[in-house]
Amino acid sequence: MNYFPRGVTEIYQESILNPHLAIEQHLLFQYQRDFKFYLSPQAAQYQALLEQALKAAQESGLMRELTEKYWGESLSLLRLDQRQVIELQVPVEDK
Repeated sequence: MNYFPRGVTEIYQESILNPHLAIEQHLLFQYQRDFKFYLSPQAAQYQALLEQALKAAQESGLMRELTEKYWGESLSLLRLDQRQVIELQVPVEDK
């Protein structure tokens, strides 16, 4: 078996572009992952603004709305709720 891990927001579109790849139909590997923005030192003054905007987008439901708008159809086709979930532990990165 060959294994090529892809995120759920990537795999459906990639399967269209690469029809020789098959999407595994029964498993879902799940792990906690941070979403990070990196700012150059010249843009450090925007850090607080970005944090506030992202927090507001999460709390208002905007992130969920955008996820549904851009990935909703492909996420539905993947039937994630019908898969066996395997929780993976990711080592904590040293800071």
